Amino acid sequence: MVINKSWGFISISIGVVSLLWGGGALCGMIEQKYVLTEISSVMNAFGSDVYSAYYLENTIAEERHKNIIVLISGISMTTFGSLLMKY
Repeated sequence: MVINKSWGFISISIGVVSLLWGGGALCGMIEQKYVLTEISSVMNAFGSDVYSAYYLENTIAEERHKNIIVLISGISMTTFGSLLMKY
């Protein structure tokens, strides 16, 4: 029983850190969107073909997807840890 509770505590700790990390990253995406918009407008002003018109949308979608995966893993780790602590 002690092993289950110790692993449960470790799992809850990792899950809470993951939730905080994912939540902070999703909140920080507002600033990222403004920075990426400025970068994209500067690159378009110079007529660069390196960045396409979809660069901004693709980058934001990739970052959002990563942060949502971190949040989901945090929720699952916290749930799994609480179940281990319970039994």
